[in-house]
Amino acid sequence: MYHMFYFFARKPSLSSAGFHHHYLALHTQAGMRQAELGTSGGETRPRLMRRYIQNHRVHSLGGDSPFDAVSEVWTDTPDTNMIGQLSVKEHPNSPFKRDEFNFIDLSRIGWMLTQDQPMMEAEGLRSGMIQAIFQLQHKMGVTVEDFRSYWSERHAPIVRSIPGLRYYQQCTVLDEAYHWGDPRWDGAEEIWFDDYQAARRAIASTEFQRGFMTDFANFSEAPLYFFSEARLVMWPGKKKEQSLAEIAQRVKQPWLE
Repeated sequence: MYHMFYFFARKPSLSSAGFHHHYLALHTQAGMRQAELGTSGGETRPRLMRRYIQNHRVHSLGGDSPFDAVSEVWTDTPDTNMIGQLSVKEHPNSPFKRDEFNFIDLSRIGWMLTQDQPMMEAEGLRSGMIQAIFQLQHKMGVTVEDFRSYWSERHAPIVRSIPGLRYYQQCTVLDEAYHWGDPRWDGAEEIWFDDYQAARRAIASTEFQRGFMTDFANFSEAPLYFFSEARLVMWPGKKKEQSLAEIAQRVKQPWLE
């Protein structure tokens, strides 16, 4: 499958809590409607989203990214229409896109279209886990090929040494992105932990501070990153009713700051 990241910041007029509430409780409804199968002229139109994760930033865990959230969407094909979903002008009738004006600062967005390379498998990924996402750009003087080679062969073992790590994958930007020049980023690195406390322990560890974080300088420019509470809105085996029940329960609770 193809994996798209859509990074964005909150609208300045919204509080952090208001932003996260709108993103999960209201924006999700529009996304589910767009993703559902339907018919047009007797023909079934394909489902746009196969998986959909919302990542709600937890600022107290650190990071220097200018973004407050990232949506992750998986599809079966790298359809150019998927990239077009980022443009409200190209999709003026999409409720999913129109709703962005209500909570997103559209002057601060970014995206990547990637393919996943799982580096540490895990079963039972669930909503509420803490995920850190690093936006990587190859270091000046390092080719994209050497960047990818170092990332997968030398950096990955260092990442796997982080205590409490539950899942790890590298997401490489599609080769097609380089046909039009240098993309903004060359990939994203995802590391997952069971919960907030597990993430805090990992961040404080020697493996994270002296191994993982310092190794980026060997192949990447200083990465933008943040930690987030992951919400698995659409996921294999999860029914819509289950997702809606999870959302209804989550929005009653305070957001991690």
